[in-house]
Amino acid sequence: MGKLVNSALGILILVTGVCINADAQQQNEVVSKYGKANGNFIGAVSVKMYTDAKTALNCSVGSVSFEAGARSKWHKHPGGQMLMVTEGKGYYQERGKIKKVILKGDFISCLPNVEHWHGAAEDSGMTHVAIGPNVDQGAVTWLEHVTDAIYLQK
Repeated sequence: MGKLVNSALGILILVTGVCINADAQQQNEVVSKYGKANGNFIGAVSVKMYTDAKTALNCSVGSVSFEAGARSKWHKHPGGQMLMVTEGKGYYQERGKIKKVILKGDFISCLPNVEHWHGAAEDSGMTHVAIGPNVDQGAVTWLEHVTDAIYLQK
């Protein structure tokens, strides 16, 4: 009887530990009304790179498509970043400043090490070409996720 109780107790402790661990992982997962956080984005985002940071031109160029509601984390680029909106409607915001609406044809110039985020509007997808100049100064630094409260703020 003692072995049975010890075995049952051991299984209970193991199952409880697994459940607590799973619960802790779930609490750390960022869930937005627009989808789960996936790496450095919330929602569905696709990236197509045109150049590599290791070219003689010292810049990276890629097209980033965000489905409605999708957005990047807060981040900063040591060499700065330029965004050229090619489709749709989205948002761009620098830390401590008002969120801007960005539309097809808009061009954003973000100075080095300025914390910012960008993504699609709630009701529209958005695509932009992202240009990362001066890549020899270092890679992007990803920060925290943009909460729904920040994203939806008018």
